[in-house]
Formats: sequence, structure tokens, C-alpha cells
Amino acid sequence: MQLDACNLPFTAIGNSELGGWFEKSVRCPNCGEAHTLEFGTKRTMHTDGTWSDPVTCKSTAFYRCGNKTYMAGVGGRYLPGLEEA
Repeated sequence: MQLDACNLPFTAIGNSELGGWFEKSVRCPNCGEAHTLEFGTKRTMHTDGTWSDPVTCKSTAFYRCGNKTYMAGVGGRYLPGLEEA
């Protein structure tokens, strides 16, 4: 059975399933090359109604391989099967 990850309602991963702590890159299981980790940003609203400057948020990590983007880790740790390059 093949599933389309875009149509899954949620993904659950326990702490005991996560790998090591991520640093700067990941070894791609698709191509075997090292890819730089990318992170989202977060902004907060000030009391005067203006937004803060974007700040890197390392709670979720992603990497790109070809024209696709893959999730690499959460909470500072790699998803199962991934490791530092």
C-alpha cells in the first residue's frame, strides 16, 4: 500500500523514535549527498500592533533535494533514518 504524505491527516513520532541532535546538514537517503538544513521563522506581535523582525525557529528542520522539500527533524533531533552529514 502506498500513501501520499500530503493527504495524511497527521504524523506522530515519539521521543524514543527520534535520532541524534541536528546541526547544519543531513545525509539524504534519496541521493546520498549532504544537504543544508533549513528552518522556518517566527514573528511576534508587539503591544503596539506591529510585528517583530523574523527570528529563526529551529523547532522544525527541512532540507531540499532536487525540486522537493523534506522534513528532517523536530525539537532539535532528526527524524528516524536521518543523520548528520
